[in-house]
Amino acid sequence: MWNRFQDQCLSKASELLGISRGPLTNNKKAKWWQSKAEEKVRNKKNRFKIWQKSGSDYDHEIYRSVKKEAKGEVALPMATYGEAFYIKLENAKDDRELFRLVRYRYANSLDIRTTKYIKNSDIKARWREHYSHLLNESSQFKVPTVEDAVKGPFRKFPPKKLKSEWS
Repeated sequence: MWNRFQDQCLSKASELLGISRGPLTNNKKAKWWQSKAEEKVRNKKNRFKIWQKSGSDYDHEIYRSVKKEAKGEVALPMATYGEAFYIKLENAKDDRELFRLVRYRYANSLDIRTTKYIKNSDIKARWREHYSHLLNESSQFKVPTVEDAVKGPFRKFPPKKLKSEWS
């Protein structure tokens, strides 16, 4: 029953909203990244898969040594990349140049945020219809008023009895 429900939800959602082509790719790689490091990381990933399939201690030791090599190969260019920037910071003539360098570095560190527009008119029309339905739908719930909050649900208690009646 759950699988039928899930299939029905997915089919209706794809029918109404369409199917995405996947996440946006900005192809932004780290500037310090080198092909030698990429090769080592790829080798490490392959060794990990081999170790996961076999489960042997020998493969685990090989994976650990390859992982250590890859870590060092990645750390070296990462550490040396920032040196030039710090030298520029130390040699800045005045505050203006210093702040310009810092502003430039900050701007480069931000993620690329691009606005993608929907160019297909059919998809645009479906989204417009979907959101206009959601935004123009009248609420089926009653908005509580101050009087409702003050009235509140009171519990009806039996009339107070004397202690003698309870015992």
